[in-house]
Amino acid sequence: MAVDRFSLEDALRLAAHRLHADHAAIMRSAALIGPTISDTLAGHFRIRRSFTAGSVMRQTWADTRREMDLIIVLDDVHRGHLGSPPAILIEQFAAILRETHYTNRRKGMRHAAVGIGGPESYAFSCPPRIIAVPAFEAPRGIFIPDQWNERWICIDPGGFDALCENADRQYPGWRNLVQVLKTWNNRDEKFEPFIKPGLLIEAMAMEIAPSLGGLDLGLQLSVMFQTMYERFDEEWPDPAGLAPALTSYMSPKRRAFARQHVQHAWLTLAQAKKANDRQDYREAKRLARSVLGRIVSTAPRDEYGDLVEVKPGERIY
Repeated sequence: MAVDRFSLEDALRLAAHRLHADHAAIMRSAALIGPTISDTLAGHFRIRRSFTAGSVMRQTWADTRREMDLIIVLDDVHRGHLGSPPAILIEQFAAILRETHYTNRRKGMRHAAVGIGGPESYAFSCPPRIIAVPAFEAPRGIFIPDQWNERWICIDPGGFDALCENADRQYPGWRNLVQVLKTWNNRDEKFEPFIKPGLLIEAMAMEIAPSLGGLDLGLQLSVMFQTMYERFDEEWPDPAGLAPALTSYMSPKRRAFARQHVQHAWLTLAQAKKANDRQDYREAKRLARSVLGRIVSTAPRDEYGDLVEVKPGERIY
């Protein structure tokens, strides 16, 4: 009979395990569907190259948003589009893909969004969504549409991916921390994320990570939320050094809104930690779930109170 207890640290660690187990299935789906999107667009555009990018590739995606960017780098014969609003080219992508792939243009998205089928993921029974992103070569990096389709911006996806890889290598568990933070940020798909773009969370985590050494995941989250709250009004540049400041996408009103939710998360998790320490596990779980949602579940234990091993792909909640 399972021991009736709750550990915030165990629950968060198992949540990170679920996300990690899901990654292989997401990549399999993308490997099958991605080329069909490129082939469809190649019938209408000259494509120089295409590659997958984004938080799924970096393994920093959120539980609620399994989306993968398929970067379609067009040939220079189409370079005249750089002088026009990106929305024009995005509409062309959407019109073409609508014939063969389900498309869903969400307000504010900078991509032609493509809902795909394919093998279901292990843990969530839901395939990822591939998002076709028009792009052009730049002297360094690539040009892509900004968050609101108003202009073309230069980014270095490879450079940012390398920085994330280095952060996780220097601070083991960094990816787990980012995934839990981004799942909090996107916990309700019906509403906009608290912090946008999600890259801002990764940039903050890179800089704050050195102060988290030796702490368990629950304490790391508390420190992250507290530091984010205290430093939210600062300008956070693109760590790769090409894109505009990541905070430039948020208006003062939006920043105040996000800062309020960061403060709520910080204070509520601190209360959850205190409840957990005094063995009030029901209250600890309630408070943690009010912040982090469904990723917080009672960690399965055996009759001796030890964690039950979770096999990759096994549904544990």
